[in-house]
Amino acid sequence: MKRVRFGNKINIWKWLFIGLVGVQLALMTVLFLRMSSPRETDRTAQEVTTNFQVGTFSTTRDQLNLALKSYLKNYQSKTFTYAIYLTEKRVVFEGFYEILGAKIPLYVYFSPYRDETGAVILEVNEVSAGTLSLPKSEILNYISKNYKLPKAILIDPKTGKITVDLPHIENKLGMAVKARSIDLYNDQLIFEVFQK
Repeated sequence: MKRVRFGNKINIWKWLFIGLVGVQLALMTVLFLRMSSPRETDRTAQEVTTNFQVGTFSTTRDQLNLALKSYLKNYQSKTFTYAIYLTEKRVVFEGFYEILGAKIPLYVYFSPYRDETGAVILEVNEVSAGTLSLPKSEILNYISKNYKLPKAILIDPKTGKITVDLPHIENKLGMAVKARSIDLYNDQLIFEVFQK
């Protein structure tokens, strides 16, 4: 005898299983999307960037003179010692060198100002050995070739300027300093500190 089919019989268990798998896939997709999405869309903390400002400090001529004296200790030699200090009107480079056993004083007077990068520019006003005036370009050329100076000091004999490249002075902390204001007369020297 032959079976007679009266219509298609629906296998309810098959469709319930497919529905259950679909619900589980949908639930896992929603859970994955929720877990991988950031919670905060408005960030109040700044992203860490290079060269961000840490703070500002001001100093006086006397304080800066002490710092310069300490910093320049490593750059002195037996044949040439020098000091750099600030007065009310200018920056003074005072050195002594020996010629035929005699100590000859060398003086260089500068007018300081800052440039747009935060470096300090020292414009040469006068150069003298004792009381004898000397040509600026020759003496600056002589100093740059014959003496050990920090890498951040750039001498340009042609223009009569020395650049103290503060932002590029290397240190262990990875900090950089930029000059904001140089006012010798009012004894206000303001610098900005940056994290490199």
